[in-house]
Amino acid sequence: MYPLWKKTYLLLTASALLLTGVAVGGSRADAEADIRSMSLRPIGGDYEHRLQYVTAEVPFVIMYDTTKVVSTTSTDTLFYSRDNGVSWIPLTRGQGGALTLPIDASLTSVRFRIHAWFDPLVGSNSEDDYVSAPYSVKQPGAPTDVKATANSNGSVTLTWLDNSNMESRYDITRSGPDGKKTFTFSGKTDSIGQVSYVDTQTSKTNNTWYVYQIKPIIDQYAIPEYLVPGEAVTIVESTPPLGQIKDIQIDAPLLKGSGIQPILKPGKTTLNILDDIARITVSSDLISKVDGVITNVPDIFAGASSWALPELKQAFGLGLTTSETMSKYTEAITREDFAGLAIRLYEKLTGKTVAPDYNPVFKDTNNVQVNQAYRLGIVNGLTNDTFGPKNPITRQEMSVMLLRTVRLAKSGVALDTTTKMTFSDSSSISSWAQDAMNFVVNYGIMNGVAGNKLDPHGNTTREQAILLSLRTYLATAVLH
Repeated sequence: MYPLWKKTYLLLTASALLLTGVAVGGSRADAEADIRSMSLRPIGGDYEHRLQYVTAEVPFVIMYDTTKVVSTTSTDTLFYSRDNGVSWIPLTRGQGGALTLPIDASLTSVRFRIHAWFDPLVGSNSEDDYVSAPYSVKQPGAPTDVKATANSNGSVTLTWLDNSNMESRYDITRSGPDGKKTFTFSGKTDSIGQVSYVDTQTSKTNNTWYVYQIKPIIDQYAIPEYLVPGEAVTIVESTPPLGQIKDIQIDAPLLKGSGIQPILKPGKTTLNILDDIARITVSSDLISKVDGVITNVPDIFAGASSWALPELKQAFGLGLTTSETMSKYTEAITREDFAGLAIRLYEKLTGKTVAPDYNPVFKDTNNVQVNQAYRLGIVNGLTNDTFGPKNPITRQEMSVMLLRTVRLAKSGVALDTTTKMTFSDSSSISSWAQDAMNFVVNYGIMNGVAGNKLDPHGNTTREQAILLSLRTYLATAVLH
């Protein structure tokens, strides 16, 4: 083992050489071993080929040379750093020693570190560190946070988060009354961030519904089929439907022909919007418009439950869905995906667009919508630095996020969070979620399940989560 003075010397040397891309230490006498070099190689036997970059989720191995290969056995631990060596994240070997880096749009450059222990047949034990030069990380992520905005001149502006630094272009397919048209938009290869595209080939005389499918094309890099990014989908009308909902206050005639149907509170026979509306609903006319345009996109609601389709179409038509939730409708929704729905609900209730937020809040995710929702006060972490992005969200967690979203969007509005109904499992509601669960029940947003239970700790499917967001919007859009 090293004496204290030598350990101190090696530690200082490691700090001094951390960013040089060389072994920490140097050639040492006797049986001590050094790591001389390292390289990245692909899995599959082609170990002669050295990788110049790493593709997220594509397996690779780290190989290294030492000064005592023949007479020394060794063990090691591997790390990577996304912040140029300030902190290190352990790498875990899989089958055959395979290593992978995560799909994360913020992870585009890494350094690798090897810490090896040597146990020679003759001589003393030793250990060594090696820190690599930076490696580029290629990210094949699909676009997220896709939005379509109708402009006063009839054109449509599309915006989305480009989560790939590998695409050569985007293919944008528009479906509408004039059939399908495909536009090509040059990709931002080697960069990641928000991009926009303006479709000027729209109708200039009629309000028209369009569905846009946005697909990144990666043809300059070889990637496995399972990493080929999918499409993101959004919908828009050249003059947005229902855009005046937030402006409806007292003038009842505004409701005529607007596609909005008021539901009066029990015992009310006259219409006074301030006092008597319990909620608003969207007429079937919106559904027929959505149906008319998605005939050219037949798989957009594939796999959704038949009972959920009418409200799913309303939510899609109103812009309350996200591209991340428009598939696998019967799977449990995760915490990060519901955060995206909450941001879209907030934007719809306020008419504001939340700016992208690329600054990570938690160490286990840099999801832009999670960052946005945290900084707005809609979500909290499981701990100070973890969010659990892939964890299925519970019904009480969703209720809390919905209540926070409405309170944020409708600041100054008194919401009814008193207990009006009890369920057989009401005692199992966490104290921090009690007001929120009262809110979703009182406003008809969430119903009980079998056995007069509210199931606060149960999970919810994607389609159910979209419907909860829609119902929250319809129940609270007129509150002021």
